[in-house]
Amino acid sequence: MARSIRRQSKPIDHKSVSTLRVRMHVLTITASLIATVRAEYRTMTNREADNLLQFHRRLEAKLENLEEQIERLQSVRDEVERGKQLTRPDPNIPRIKRYMLQAEAVIDVAHVVRREAQQILDLRLNHATEAGLVWVRNLLRECGNLEEQRLEEIKVAEQALQKADGGRKMMRPHDARERRVESLKQNFVHEPLDPNHFMGQWEAVIYLCGGISQAGLWVLHNQHGKVIDRIVRKNDYMDYRKWFSTDLWHGHSKDFQNRIPLEFWLRNKCCNVSDKHFARMRAWSQDHQNMVLSLYVEYCSFEDLGAIQQGYLEPPAHFVPEATLWMIFKHLVECCLVMRQGGIRTADPDWQQIVHRDIKPRNVFMDDAAKSYFPRYPTPKMGDFGLAIQTDEKDPMNPQFYNRGAGTRPYMAPEQMPYVNDKTNEPMDDWQLLDYTNVYGIGALMYSLLIGGLHRHQQPDFLDEREKWETTNDADDFYSRTLRDLIMSCIEWRPSDRKTLDALLEEVESAINTVDYLNRAAKGVQEADDYHDLWYQADQYRLELAQDSSSDTWEKRSEDQAPGASDPPSTDVEIVMQDT
Repeated sequence: MARSIRRQSKPIDHKSVSTLRVRMHVLTITASLIATVRAEYRTMTNREADNLLQFHRRLEAKLENLEEQIERLQSVRDEVERGKQLTRPDPNIPRIKRYMLQAEAVIDVAHVVRREAQQILDLRLNHATEAGLVWVRNLLRECGNLEEQRLEEIKVAEQALQKADGGRKMMRPHDARERRVESLKQNFVHEPLDPNHFMGQWEAVIYLCGGISQAGLWVLHNQHGKVIDRIVRKNDYMDYRKWFSTDLWHGHSKDFQNRIPLEFWLRNKCCNVSDKHFARMRAWSQDHQNMVLSLYVEYCSFEDLGAIQQGYLEPPAHFVPEATLWMIFKHLVECCLVMRQGGIRTADPDWQQIVHRDIKPRNVFMDDAAKSYFPRYPTPKMGDFGLAIQTDEKDPMNPQFYNRGAGTRPYMAPEQMPYVNDKTNEPMDDWQLLDYTNVYGIGALMYSLLIGGLHRHQQPDFLDEREKWETTNDADDFYSRTLRDLIMSCIEWRPSDRKTLDALLEEVESAINTVDYLNRAAKGVQEADDYHDLWYQADQYRLELAQDSSSDTWEKRSEDQAPGASDPPSTDVEIVMQDT
């Protein structure tokens, strides 16, 4: 009898006790059959054909048992039809018919299960795993639906209890959290530093940034009022998803005692290789109640590269000296070599490469100059590893989990964004995010310095290789072709067309060694020169400086002269750079 299970939905007299018992009997048998199928799926680890055959035979036995029951019911109906009901009290024919209908539905269920079992039996062993995964997915979905139902029942019960109790006025949890976070933000500069890491009377002196995260500078004075230590505190205010996200923690995200912020772990991992290239994080703390992560970062004396660039853009605008760009270029390449292999000249065999995903001027901090290397220029240090990932070519999550648009426009590489075929909606150009992604970040940053700044809307869409960046006429006149071409080679659309980090380091070092001024500066001999000197803001809180002697003016390292007021560059320097 080919019936659909939908036959069970016909009207039934729910007031009839016998009918309810029949329905419970049907549901019990159906649940038993489904439970048998699920149990077999859980135990079929090897998917041997013998186990499947035995499972099929057990279902056959259950089906035969059900058929015997329906035959007995059929005999009852036959007796009724033969008129035996006339010799005894009314057997309630409608009730028996309803019972028959339910029993037939049980048979239909059994047939469905039998057909499914036969299909499983016919599957090849190499497809059994896939079938098991599908079942697991469906089971998880059912469990999720069940939990949602339970949650809804709890909410209804809670509302009923509140109404019965009269209840009291309260704020919605989401609004309450927002107000609590807003209160924390307002008290940011008054909240003391973590006493487990920072003893003494620290004073908040600069509020650096606000928004979703906050950052500020704290200084520590001695008894004479001089600065003896400095630290930048950054507070991240998270929601439940971020607080327990596996993307933001090294270790198990729910192991509060042993987990470490991934940003802290990755940055200090690089800093342990070379603290001249990365801004170190000194400590961190977590507030579980308010879900606030506090990161304590070393203070770099001269803000960041973005602040220096902004100083050159203020009217009258000027270009950053080319010698500065070569020094920054080389330093960034060395940073990315450390992130790729755990060293600049050598590789650590156990190192897993790091892709920064957010290389931009504001994330390159400028620290005190090194006496033995470009002593008149601040030292650039890579920072803010908030979007950094640790990966390799065998990473199964690369790129699908890493190319979802994380980054800052307009410095994002093509592989940081997902592309699909407009006809089939299938992924296209889904390159992995690897060391060449960092190369693009270097190129985009250097290109921004080259042309005098980039805006968010200038992010290329990389569709059909359109919207390629080009240098400006003013940049072409001021900077050497060698520098311009090397920068443009980093921002090619296809990763395979970009310069490798090794090639970049070789060519940058060759250019520095070729020009006399650059060569001497790289060896620690850098004379004052209006053409080459860099303008940047003085360190207001340098160590052993009395607080009242700080200055907030833009100034040059050597003289109090406005940017660009020096004489034009000499012809011989320009010719040497052109010939490089």
